[in-house]
Amino acid sequence: MDEVRMDEVKMASKKCGRCKDVKELSSTYWPKNRSSKDGFSHWCKKCHSDHRKSKATKIGGGVKAAVAGDKS
Repeated sequence: MDEVRMDEVKMASKKCGRCKDVKELSSTYWPKNRSSKDGFSHWCKKCHSDHRKSKATKIGGGVKAAVAGDKS
């Protein structure tokens, strides 16, 4: 049986356009984006999450505040 050495195994990776971290190219770290060549977004999941949270906070105190304020 052949022994597999870790330095011989090449993992596909990608660098985040926002935080510049290099992460394994998989849906664990990258949100899907059908319009990109590799099928994944240019920002990692953590950066996407941070961006959405900061944007929701700037717009009227977040999603829960917006829903609670809507009494129509």
